[in-house]
Formats: sequence, structure tokens, C-alpha cells
Amino acid sequence: MEINGKNITTFPAKFVGAPLVVMIGSKEEGEKTYALRAADYSLAVIDGVDWERELTPWACPPPAKRMSPFSGEADGFLSFLTNAALPQIKSALPRPGKAVICGYSLAGLFALYAACRSGVFDGAASVSGSLWFPGFTDFLKKTPPLARSLYLSVGDAEANTKNPVLRTVEENTAAVFAFLNENGYDAVYVKNPGGHFTDPEKRLAAGIESVVSRL
Repeated sequence: MEINGKNITTFPAKFVGAPLVVMIGSKEEGEKTYALRAADYSLAVIDGVDWERELTPWACPPPAKRMSPFSGEADGFLSFLTNAALPQIKSALPRPGKAVICGYSLAGLFALYAACRSGVFDGAASVSGSLWFPGFTDFLKKTPPLARSLYLSVGDAEANTKNPVLRTVEENTAAVFAFLNENGYDAVYVKNPGGHFTDPEKRLAAGIESVVSRL
């Protein structure tokens, strides 16, 4: 289906009432991730997203020359997701159960941000999430997630960069996990072998599996 220029591909669960996982990414990435599932859940993949504009919480300059500026319009995309896309996704599936949001990189950052700003999600997976994003750790501590089942991951080589902003990703992810753990969340933190672009579908599948199993 297409809604407001966004392409949404759904992969239905086998059983009524299975969780619904909403993933920001490409259809191909969704297909590969869904093929690795061990639990029963429906997957809805939202493609056609302007990542630097629609997945960033607030405006800030890019941390590297190869990146585009971040315009910080995540609230608008979240409104579209919860008010327009999610109702139509649910109507196209066999009575889905609890909802989970997940994503990789900037989409992983958005997944956590969405969990802080909206109560429609029961769980969230930030897979190799861009938690280096300036100010996000402080934001999350002041506006903690409404979802209780959370998953964070980072590649163990992601911090091995000279870029002073990007190399904070592991430190910030660990700090967010510590805050969640101290405040009674059902949170999991995993360090995967490799850099940011290592086995994204396997990492996504593992993150989804972890959250779904704890709903």
C-alpha cells in the first residue's frame, strides 16, 4: 500500500493476535529480516522516508561532510505514522496484537524517540541506533520511554572512528541502557561484532526477536 508517498509492505503473521512490528527501512531489508524470524509476528516495512529530515528529533548540523544536514522533523513523521499509517496497517492484517517499532541507524534513533513521544508502541528496538545524535541521551532521561520492553545494540567497532561525534555512539548507548536498567525497564543491550554496516538484517532480526519475546 502507499500512504502519503510512503510505500508500506506488510508480511502477515500466521496467527491472529501475533505482535505487529513496524520497521523503517527498505522492502528488501524487510524481506531478509522477516525470513530470519523464529517467532510469529506481522511485519510492516515503511519505505520512502527522508531519513535526515523525518527521522531526526531536532535540527543540527551533520557530524561529517559526507552527511546531509538534519532538519529535525521526526514529530511530523511520528504523527503520520500513528494517525495515518498505523490504522491502515492494522486493518490490513489479521487482528494484530501488541505493537513494536524498530529500525537501524537513524531509524533506530527514531524508534527510541517514538517510544518516548508516543504510547502506541509496547516495545522498541534501536538496532545500531544513531545514539551519537547530539542531545539525545539527555532528552531520553528527561522524557523516558513509555514502552517498557526495549532493545539496544551497537557494533563493537562502531566507536573506532576519529570523528568526535560519531565515536560517542557506544558510550551513549551504554548510558541509555544504564538509565533504563536503573529505572526498572525490561531492557536488553547487545554489542555485536563488527562495524555499523555488519549484518544489518541479522541484527534487526535479533532485536525484533528479543522485544517480541518479552512483550
